[in-house]
Amino acid sequence: MNRLILSVFLVGSACLAGCGGGGGGGGSTPPAISVTISPKAISLLEGAVQPFTSTVTNTTNTAVTYTILDVGGGTITADGHYTAPASVGTFHVRASSVADPTKSDTATVTVTAPIVSVSVTPPSANLLYGATQSFVATVTGSSNTNVTWKVTEDSSNTWINSAGLFTAPFATGT
Repeated sequence: MNRLILSVFLVGSACLAGCGGGGGGGGSTPPAISVTISPKAISLLEGAVQPFTSTVTNTTNTAVTYTILDVGGGTITADGHYTAPASVGTFHVRASSVADPTKSDTATVTVTAPIVSVSVTPPSANLLYGATQSFVATVTGSSNTNVTWKVTEDSSNTWINSAGLFTAPFATGT
């Protein structure tokens, strides 16, 4: 009886050793699918367009699906061209593997407002009473280049017109 138990034990041990320890059926586990999005973080102006690219590894199907994770966070095309919204904020773009949608990577997009500046040419003028001077305003950082002219010392706003033509008053001032 002792021999029978020992024989069964030896046969059972040999089977386990021969098949790799009795675990998962023989072969090694394939590497997990991985997704990487680029760029990972970016700062854009409102309305700007940014292409994203993604790399999918450990599968023959390297296609991804792009999604915006935040309501009002802009738009993205199937090929990864992101358009920032017309509002500032932090938004997220996700690239998910088509082969395994549970595998994804996320990029952070910070949307900022453009810096609008106005310059006036000439910056100052010395005029005689009643003389005129044309001023030109240049607006940068905005598609709206309209300006409203105002002379601080002129409460009636009669010294300068909407085209930037200033008429010097018949009084002293700066």
